Amino acid sequence: ALFFAKDSPIAFGRWSASLGFFGVMVAGYAMHTWDRYLHREAISRQVTLRRNTTAGASLVRLKDLGIPVEDQLTKINSCLADIDQLLIPSTINNYLNQRFVFRKEREIIAVFQECDARALNYLISHVKLGLLFYKIKDHRNFTGQHRTELIQLLAVDRLPVLTVMSRVIVL
Repeated sequence: ALFFAKDSPIAFGRWSASLGFFGVMVAGYAMHTWDRYLHREAISRQVTLRRNTTAGASLVRLKDLGIPVEDQLTKINSCLADIDQLLIPSTINNYLNQRFVFRKEREIIAVFQECDARALNYLISHVKLGLLFYKIKDHRNFTGQHRTELIQLLAVDRLPVLTVMSRVIVL
């Protein structure tokens, strides 16, 4: 209505219907992108719970034990950034880049499978788990049930090695 109303200061749609239609499409896409951004920010928030030890001390202890937890966290975040396209919806991205998305999802799952208990607890408390569960999808074929596999891994298979805090975050 803003582009077509008589009393609107920017009623260029009254002079050119094509330009008005283009303006409506651009405004609609801008609002869609803004809504996706706000949704992504909401699910990207990390759970902050009161802990007895600080994250820095925990990281130092894991480094002293020779556990490459920083590398694992970087790998997960890198794969998640590759899957999470800002301007392309996941459905279209999964359709166009299916092999790439499958490979990145498998890499994320492999990191969680291969890490030991201390590293797993650190990763769960420092990764954007909500965004991870949202972006990793169950695909149409039977070999691409990655979200189900990730939930099975974290909530069932590796549950005994998780601390109470990590269990709360997974829930």
